[in-house]
Amino acid sequence: MYASHHYHYYNNRGVFTIVDATFVGCILLPHGDFALDPTFFRNGTMERNSADKVARGARMASRWLLKQQQQQQQQQRARTSSSKINSRKNKKNHSNEDEEDEEDEEVEPMIILLTTPHGLKLDYNYGIYINSKGGGTATIGDDCITNNVINNDYSSGNDDKDNIATNHKSIQGSYNNKNNRNNISGYGKDNSFSNGGGGNGMSLESIDNNNDQRKNRTPYNVTLANVDLAPIELGKDLLYTLQNNRKGSGGGYPVSGIYGFNDDTSIPLGWGEMIPLLLLLQKTTALSSSSSSSKILPLIWTFPHRRYDHSGTDMTDELLQIGAEIIEWAENRPERIGMVVSGDLSHTHLSSGPYGYSNASAPFDKAIGRWAAGSGGYKDDDNDPCHPEAMSALLKRAKELQPNAMSCGFTGYVLWHGMMCSKRCYGRKSTTSNVINSTNNSSNRKDYKNKRAAKFRSKVFVNRNVTYYGMIAASFEPYNDDHSGGGSGSEEHYKRIDNIDESSENQGTSFISLHA
Repeated sequence: MYASHHYHYYNNRGVFTIVDATFVGCILLPHGDFALDPTFFRNGTMERNSADKVARGARMASRWLLKQQQQQQQQQRARTSSSKINSRKNKKNHSNEDEEDEEDEEVEPMIILLTTPHGLKLDYNYGIYINSKGGGTATIGDDCITNNVINNDYSSGNDDKDNIATNHKSIQGSYNNKNNRNNISGYGKDNSFSNGGGGNGMSLESIDNNNDQRKNRTPYNVTLANVDLAPIELGKDLLYTLQNNRKGSGGGYPVSGIYGFNDDTSIPLGWGEMIPLLLLLQKTTALSSSSSSSKILPLIWTFPHRRYDHSGTDMTDELLQIGAEIIEWAENRPERIGMVVSGDLSHTHLSSGPYGYSNASAPFDKAIGRWAAGSGGYKDDDNDPCHPEAMSALLKRAKELQPNAMSCGFTGYVLWHGMMCSKRCYGRKSTTSNVINSTNNSSNRKDYKNKRAAKFRSKVFVNRNVTYYGMIAASFEPYNDDHSGGGSGSEEHYKRIDNIDESSENQGTSFISLHA
């Protein structure tokens, strides 16, 4: 999956040389308001503390993906620099070639396959945006203004779902009692799921503290205009592949292209796409050696409206199969391709929220955290989201809870799982329920270890909720059998991130002003 190839990348602006095309990695990003801007809550409150951690975790995951791309490019350049030098010795016009090489290095793009549950959607088919440009406006802050907040402490790591649910509901009930609202701070810490939770303090970019809207904590709009999307030919190639290749059953998958009015008009983007893109487009300071981020070109994937019929659980097998096809397609593309899953966790943490309260909310968020953290319970398989125990957390536990948890991110998580784990111990069958049903079998675990192919290790930066819905940010790093190829996701890189977190914890927190 991660073999090196030498390609040329064509689009309407010219030709770019791409060497060692590879799959970059994947991140889960929330698209809730607080991921972008936590400052709607007053400083010093538990709500602000929780929102800050969500925003930090989302930014850390975004920076991880960009850094992964940058480090892969650096490794690529190091491998090719020697041959370039030798080639230049035989050329007379050195300066022109240097300029061309620098230009190629500067504009080399990373394709981001961005899955969204809130984009333009079709009744039955999945959708791929086939357009050169995208743009839209999203309102930030409505969640804080229109919904109450909760502060629950799951940091004890108590796995007893009944105790968690009882604690959750009693806290929420006390908050809904008007006489107790001023005393809500007495209920302890904000959500922090010990299994798949995390995200330490980190100093971020500067904010325009004089902005009146921000001071008054009123909703405001953010706008993305004329965003470059992935080349149309790339989207059409994925579309053709999925429509004409359904192994074992004939025919193709239910996928359609979604087109704008014309290619000169931006296709509409909503908050489900915009918030992750804004997080990626913010310039980094703590982890970037360059003043500008690598160019990214989103290829947007939307889920059909039928995901609402059974909360998407009836689509699980189909999503796993499509994921397996997508990763095979990505392996055979020349571009560097990364993945961003836009989605939030349970939407039923509050009785006063738009979907009411369910005792499935906290256990669901915890199950997704265990999957994303690769918490299989075995030391030699830690941080392995394809371990049978981690798979079970997603495909059994979370799937059972999803109808009442109402997570908008569930279909995206399952699609990514199909991509990530499709070539593991049982080939493509490794992603299906028959493997999950046998996760307690010791021989199954042995076979799993012996037959592993493509591998990923994962890290959860944050997993918590501030209002009625939970949010998670996580990274999934591809690596080789010798643990090389990790790029910025290597253990050394993670240690460096953690050191930055600890040293910056008391430096204060600020966020970019993104008003239209």
